[in-house]
This record gives sequence, structure tokens and C-alpha cells, in this order.
Amino acid sequence: MESTPALKNILLERIRKAGRLTFADFMTACLYEPGLGYYTSPGRKVGAEGDFYTSMNVHLMFGRLIAREISRMWEVLGKPESFTIAEAGAGGGQLARDILDTIAETNRSFYNVLTYRLIEKEPTSKRPSRKNFPGILPASVGRRRRILPRADCTFRAACSPTS
Repeated sequence: MESTPALKNILLERIRKAGRLTFADFMTACLYEPGLGYYTSPGRKVGAEGDFYTSMNVHLMFGRLIAREISRMWEVLGKPESFTIAEAGAGGGQLARDILDTIAETNRSFYNVLTYRLIEKEPTSKRPSRKNFPGILPASVGRRRRILPRADCTFRAACSPTS
């Protein structure tokens, strides 16, 4: 990655003012400083055209395997009447879609009690991709399907208008 003089100057100014900068603050600036951080600057980051490729970008089998294990956890817990999956760094929601599609296909009773929460800090991925969730997004029905601010996306897996 190329050096960004503007970001460097911002960091130096913060150090001058505060006397020190924690590693967490440094990384937050490097990743998310508006317009200058890795995830907030132009250009694709993930995928074949991006800087890195993740398992979920390769094939839906990754999500299917995770779905199988999550279903087993639900069963081992005695099939509770509600179950929440929270995915941090959810991006456009491809992994969520693969997991939800698999659970809907293989374990409908689990799917009907499932709430899936997408958490994403990267500004351009704050809303899940509409192509990944047709029929759910935009979520205007059902209190649990509402898209929450700051990309904390929560919705019921089941798509009935009465949920």
C-alpha cells in the first residue's frame, strides 16, 4: 500500500496533541479514516479484483459448512425458541446468504427461530447487498428485519410478514 501523506500528517498531529497514540487508534485511522483509510479509500478490497480473497468469495461451500455446524449447535442447545447469529465484518452479506440459504433448505424449524445480525464497520459495506437478500431487504416489515443504522443489520431469517 502506498504511503498517504495526508493520513501521516493526521496521525502526527494526533501524536503531537495527545503525546502518544495507542495501537488501536493507529489501526483505526489506517483502516477507517474517512477517505484515507484502507477501507474508506476508493477501490475494491475483497474479491478477484481486490487485494485479498476470502473463503466465502471462492465457493458457497464455506457457508454451507458453517451452517451445518451452527445447526448442530442449535440442536445441542436443546433447540431454543430463539437463536441469534452475529457476523462481524459481514461485508455485503454473501456469507450470511450462504448460511441462511443452507439452513432454510436443510433445517426449516431452526430457520424459523433464527435471527441473523450483520455487523460491518467499513462504510461502503454498511448495508447488505440487495442481491444477497431479495425479499428481505429493504426490510420494512417485521420488527426484527429492520435495517439498523451503522450497518448493524438485524432481521428474522424467516420471511413471513407477521414475524
